[in-house]
Amino acid sequence: MADILWQENSKGTPNNYLSALRKDGVHNVSIRFGFVWLSNYSFGSPTPATDISNEQQIRCCKKLTVSGRFCERPCLTNKNPDSKITRNNRDKHHEVSFMRCLVFDVGGTFIKYALIDKQDHITEASKMPTPMDSIEVFLDTIYNIYEKFSNRIDGIALSMPGILDAENGYMYTGGSLSYISHVNMGRLVSERCNNIRVAIENDAKSAALAEVMIGSLKDCSDAMVVICGTGIGGSIIHEKKVLRGSHFFAGEFSFIDTGCVDKSADSAMWGTVGGVHHLYKIYADMTGEDPKEINGEMLFEHANRGDRKAVEAIRHFSRIMAVQLINLQCTIDPEKIAIGGGISVQPLFLHILREETKNIHKRYSPGVPLPEIVNCQYFNDANMLGAYFTFCRKYGKT
Repeated sequence: MADILWQENSKGTPNNYLSALRKDGVHNVSIRFGFVWLSNYSFGSPTPATDISNEQQIRCCKKLTVSGRFCERPCLTNKNPDSKITRNNRDKHHEVSFMRCLVFDVGGTFIKYALIDKQDHITEASKMPTPMDSIEVFLDTIYNIYEKFSNRIDGIALSMPGILDAENGYMYTGGSLSYISHVNMGRLVSERCNNIRVAIENDAKSAALAEVMIGSLKDCSDAMVVICGTGIGGSIIHEKKVLRGSHFFAGEFSFIDTGCVDKSADSAMWGTVGGVHHLYKIYADMTGEDPKEINGEMLFEHANRGDRKAVEAIRHFSRIMAVQLINLQCTIDPEKIAIGGGISVQPLFLHILREETKNIHKRYSPGVPLPEIVNCQYFNDANMLGAYFTFCRKYGKT
């Protein structure tokens, strides 16, 4: 059975598309629009794929999954008003409903939250400081926000730091949230919020899922996402799927040793020297300011005004990241590396990062590929969108 997801950005006709599938040996096809199942089709290998009317045409939209592979995917429209499946009446025939979710992006500094609807629209976005006290305070915070939206949502999706099993909602660690350790966060949030359906995903993997589905990596088969925040998040995309690893540890770039063997293990980790607080410290050391008084907006405002120390701090910080991006290129050889996190919205940062990556790349032999560095298309929204897609994948069927 081939699972065909009809969304946006495809060309051709259904018959042409299904005929190609038949030639590949696929004889049973299930078709859905987004997370709404439209119909099932079967056709024998000796006969052409004529089960779909020629009047049903294709228009361009997003992407299609066929038997686990991503490729050009059609979006069903119909010129025949008598057809059983049209854009206007498809909800009468679906087995799966679209979702509206309350989505949380939990970071080391803030919890951002918003509603996301069936068109991937993000509304009523807000944020509040992340509680650092205990898991009880964290759950109370989630509940207080949930209470405002409880009669308008189908579920909750969370993008969380740390190492976790998205399928079961179990968190082994919570990243910078040290009070999260070996707990089933999905179950705890559900129980706290009146047993509502909950899906949970690692923050960097959420960002990668958003980017590979509808963002800057949608045309890539193998890619990587690096999230620069309190630490360094990451995700590896292989053949259009998020690589999780045998211990759910794939993409945990924060723990990569930067080679500073004369330092303690923690201070040498990429998550320490590559997190934004280290950038603030670099600038504070240059200016004599208190690093606690420095934030990203202020630093880049100074740099964009021509503050040489601010620019040099960003350049020094970018060199640290550039070395690791080349290391990742040598390890996985991705088509692109997408940079996310709050710092990624700053055009100056991406410009300097590309410059420093090119400079360091000159040390290598000609056969070493230069990383192609792009922004995450959805910037700070990528984590929330990816968590929403995780929820829809988990609870798509009614």
